Amino acid sequence: MRSARQRGLRIEVADLGAWGEAVLHAEYDPRARAIRVNVRSLRALHGAQRRRFFVEAVAHELYHHLERVGEVARLPTRAQRERAACSFARRVS
Repeated sequence: MRSARQRGLRIEVADLGAWGEAVLHAEYDPRARAIRVNVRSLRALHGAQRRRFFVEAVAHELYHHLERVGEVARLPTRAQRERAACSFARRVS
């Protein structure tokens, strides 16, 4: 989380709405320079599990910021980018 803040990103907890069957756990908003973690996802967790989820969600979205600013290469497909973001989040959390 410190790494995201050092890059000038805000970290927010917000209700990201309902997405039908899918769940949006977090999002990166480049215009607002913000990472938002879904309060609905956090409410389902407690203690260490909640903390780990929060840290991994922020790290996942930080990866997308790093893509945008060119610190990591942008992979050609969305699926590849999502896998890379998940891997990055597990490594840094």
